[in-house]
Amino acid sequence: MSRRHTSFNTALTYAAGLLFLAIFVGPILWFIALAIRPAETAFTMPPQFGFEPNLDAFRHILVDPGTNAPQLVNSLIVAIGAVLLNLPFSVPAAYALSRFKLRGKKNIMLWYLGLLMAPPVAFLIPYFVLITRIGLQGSYFSMILVLQTLTIPFSVWLMKSFIDEVPVELEEAARVDGARWYTIMWRITLPIVRPGIIVTSMFAFVFAWN
Repeated sequence: MSRRHTSFNTALTYAAGLLFLAIFVGPILWFIALAIRPAETAFTMPPQFGFEPNLDAFRHILVDPGTNAPQLVNSLIVAIGAVLLNLPFSVPAAYALSRFKLRGKKNIMLWYLGLLMAPPVAFLIPYFVLITRIGLQGSYFSMILVLQTLTIPFSVWLMKSFIDEVPVELEEAARVDGARWYTIMWRITLPIVRPGIIVTSMFAFVFAWN
């Protein structure tokens, strides 16, 4: 009786795991299917699950974009520029919030979180007035600068979580040897959290691209 009960619990656990897996992975698989299916079958009702895969969407976007080429170039310049401007500010800020005893640290983190939760349309008019006043309207740099409102808060939160995982003892040993904080950050902490920097850069790129 106990074996049957154990087998039933195991089967139920696996079924629940498969259900949650389908819920979380299903949308990803659906987007992949949208990328490789013919355009005329993308929004048919009821959904058409059987189709012949093709790469026309990738060819149209990456190989032969046609009139979309300027938009693709613009998006790449802005997204890459946003990442390159984001990291020099967000990484030191995340390190300071992780390692230093700052007054109002929680308020700073909540302020960053508030920037992420605020609707982007709330920043449009102030940014439009600012960009127009300084003569940057219609430029790549204006878009790159505006996107820091979203990319820096997110990057600081994400990078701080990576830096928090680095043992403080490593930095304390270097401090005993006379290393300054910026040397410790550059030569000890950042090499350890290099995967986190890569992940943060990818997310910042996606944020800017969107």
